[in-house]
Amino acid sequence: MATVFDALSGCSARPEVVAANGVALWPAIYTDASSTLGFGAVLSAPKGACKSFGGWWSLEERVQWHITLKELVAVRRGIAMYQDDLCGHVVRLWEDNQAVVHIIRNKTSRSPVLMAELRALLQLLESLNITLMPKYICSELNPAASLFNPNS
Repeated sequence: MATVFDALSGCSARPEVVAANGVALWPAIYTDASSTLGFGAVLSAPKGACKSFGGWWSLEERVQWHITLKELVAVRRGIAMYQDDLCGHVVRLWEDNQAVVHIIRNKTSRSPVLMAELRALLQLLESLNITLMPKYICSELNPAASLFNPNS
C-alpha cells in the first residue's frame, strides 16, 4: 500500500529519523494553504501518530494576501496549534512552497509583508525553543494538502 512517504521523481518525501548530528527530527509538521479556502497542518510523530488542524481564510485574507504569505502564515499557525507537542524539539517542516522553504531557511525576504510574518514565526519558534528544519515536499505527497483537495 502506497503512503505519503512514497517518493515521486524529484521530491523529498521520506523524512529522516535522525539528522547528521544525531538529533531526532520528529515530530514533523506538514503545512499547506489554499489560495481561496484556508490553511491546514498535519502533525506526524513516530509510530504513525497524526493530528490535523485547519481553518478558513477571512474575506480580507483571501482577497488581499498573496499565496506565499498564506503558506507562511499556515506554518506559524500550525506551530502555534501544536506548540505543546513541538516545544523544545528539533522539528522537520515539510512545505510544498519552495519560496517559503527558502525564506525560512535564510531567515529573510525582500518583501516587507513576508518579513513581518517571518519575524512573527521566528519569535514563536524562539519562545518555544523549537529548531525548525524546513524541507520541500511535492504537493501530491503533502498530507496537509488533502485537507482542501480530496483528490490529493
